[in-house]
Amino acid sequence: MDRHTSPMAGLMSPRKYENAARAKFLAGLVVLVAIICIWGRAGVPTYHYPSGPIVKDSVEDRYEAMHNLPSLWRRLDKQLAARPKDPLRVLHAAMERVSRPKVIIVGAPAAGKGTQCEMMVEAFGFVHLSTGNLLRSEVAAKTELGLRAADFMNAGKLVPDELVVDLLMKRMEEPDVKQRGWLLDGFPRTVSQLEVLKARHIFPDSIVYLDVADEIVVERIDGRRMDPVTGQTYHMKYNPPPQEVKDRLVQRSDDTKEKIEERLRHFHREIVPLLEGFAEPVHKISCGNDPPKEIFRRIARGVQTTRWTLLDTLTDDMSPPEGEVFGLPG
Repeated sequence: MDRHTSPMAGLMSPRKYENAARAKFLAGLVVLVAIICIWGRAGVPTYHYPSGPIVKDSVEDRYEAMHNLPSLWRRLDKQLAARPKDPLRVLHAAMERVSRPKVIIVGAPAAGKGTQCEMMVEAFGFVHLSTGNLLRSEVAAKTELGLRAADFMNAGKLVPDELVVDLLMKRMEEPDVKQRGWLLDGFPRTVSQLEVLKARHIFPDSIVYLDVADEIVVERIDGRRMDPVTGQTYHMKYNPPPQEVKDRLVQRSDDTKEKIEERLRHFHREIVPLLEGFAEPVHKISCGNDPPKEIFRRIARGVQTTRWTLLDTLTDDMSPPEGEVFGLPG
């Protein structure tokens, strides 16, 4: 057979065949990566941070936005990029730190602190500390601190700030508070009370300030009425009473418009220097008459943002020595 008409003629040499196969493989790989990238962008919610709108609005998207999870992922990724010797130890320390939030909530009378405290406790799991409730509990239990507080209360005097802080510190040492963190409500209200907290080394991670216009506060309080027979509280506009009990309702003496306006003047004199006295972030939440759930979303975003920033200082002592990667010699 003539060598020019050999059946092997026209076939690629092994080297050419290998190069062609490699080219086809690389081309296929590029196409596959492109498909994955396009699919990934189509399937991942797009956000505009810190305060822009959410493009996609599923339950999962709203959850991620409210808790600012993208900020958490970025910070954890940054910590692990430092190549700590023990990544799991870093992540554990991070979660331990941010799982015990310490928050103070302040606001004018009838600003909605009680409602928001309930929602915050349910969402974040920390312990709600109300100085009023603590005082009543200690007095009822006749503890040493409670008896000391009762002496002032029975004499018609204010309980000293130092004694209130003693009650707080006692409660903060209990296991549930140490494990879950705390939400402090009703204290401090003045700069002098804040200084007592600082002197005892009680520092929050952040402060939530519920900002409500005076006219809204006046309307909320001035419209309150109580049924002296049942003890039920109504609001003439937002929670009107049944017609059969309307005539017997009474208004508390300190719920009149004149008394409320005086309390607000005192509140404004104290709140500005108080907020300026905090070294920690203050989240000013404009409330108005917005639905409680909407107000809570704003609070949650601010609180979570502050919690995640705590991660930035966690691994200063956990990074590997220079020239060492993942705990191995360089």
